[in-house]
Amino acid sequence: MALTGRIFMRTTASAFVLSLSLAACGSGVAIQKKPSHTTGGDITLGAPYPLTGVWAENGQNSLRGLKLAVDEINAAGGIHALGGAKLRVVSADTGSTDPSQAQTATTKLITTDHAAAIVGCFLSSMSLTASTVAERQHVPFVTQSLIDQLVQRGYKYTFRLPAGTSATGPAAVKDYLALAKGRTPKNVAVFSSNDAASKAQSETLRTYAAQQGLKVTDYQLYTPGLTDAGPIVTALAASHADAIFGAGSAADLTLIIKGLRARGVKTPVVGSGGTGFLGADLGSSLGPDVNGILAISGWNDDLKLPGVQQVAQRYHGAYGAPFMPNEAGETWVAVHLVAAAMEKAASTDPAKVATALRQAPFTSGEPSSMPPGKVGFDATGANAAVTPIMIQWQDGRPRTVWPASLATTPVRR
Repeated sequence: MALTGRIFMRTTASAFVLSLSLAACGSGVAIQKKPSHTTGGDITLGAPYPLTGVWAENGQNSLRGLKLAVDEINAAGGIHALGGAKLRVVSADTGSTDPSQAQTATTKLITTDHAAAIVGCFLSSMSLTASTVAERQHVPFVTQSLIDQLVQRGYKYTFRLPAGTSATGPAAVKDYLALAKGRTPKNVAVFSSNDAASKAQSETLRTYAAQQGLKVTDYQLYTPGLTDAGPIVTALAASHADAIFGAGSAADLTLIIKGLRARGVKTPVVGSGGTGFLGADLGSSLGPDVNGILAISGWNDDLKLPGVQQVAQRYHGAYGAPFMPNEAGETWVAVHLVAAAMEKAASTDPAKVATALRQAPFTSGEPSSMPPGKVGFDATGANAAVTPIMIQWQDGRPRTVWPASLATTPVRR
């Protein structure tokens, strides 16, 4: 739950214009009939991700989770309803800044590599563009991006796994209040990078906080890529807030949180959603100061859901990572969902796969392993069953602490 990390960046405006132009005029590529894999053979999954630039680590993590899922499915006999057809992954680089690169990458995956489905793109700005290409080509697009617009355009082939931006901000406040237990804050401060998704998320957070009787004593917006967080830190420290909610990249969060702690500000810090608060970079950069930080997430590798513990161990063994990050877990679930839909449809025909994704909810096995243990897409393509979780950094790694039904460890105060 995906915004830093799944950030709707400053290129959002160009992505949105491109999305509209593609929807109105077509993707610039004629719709081609893709081969139908009905008995044996390989089934191609397209994976457009930022493999270069600022968000390359998150793109690589996503791709790793996707490949682990493919390995699991193939080792279990492939798609049984299609004669044991095996999945194969073709990746493409969207870059980290230009949505037109996502358009080019996704078009190639569909028209040249004949992808039967697309799983991508981590960044919301890229997913808006890639999903428009997939819609024009009538190919299912399953995403871990958060931005609400993905499921507000009437598309029939887009499926979003995590909660949207309008839900994650309020969830941060709601869950924090549930965990406060006798230490309910009266005043809160909010900081956020000024990309469209994080900004929208922080605004819904502020609105919800006010509805709960909380006073927002300071609100700081900043441009990603901070070199000096001093003014932000000074304002937050002077706000005398009882809790500080924020969003941003790991690098920006590191500067802000280090600045606060250096001034002796021990106020709880809560992430309103997005990978900046969830990845190993934050832990390695902050060291012991990372412990105690809370954040909203869409997935965590300690969840007691089917296959999660096993894939987390494989991820650690394959990549030497201290834990399997949120974005890798969500793509792992996404691939299992696509495979389950192909099994249900007994076909790779895109329309049949899309219909299978929208049919009865997935309530068992790996396809169900998004909180709360169920995935069900509504008519818009949103996962109507999704439950945001709250993690807390404990002993140098994220642990699930809320809701109580999914928590794996108590919150530390």
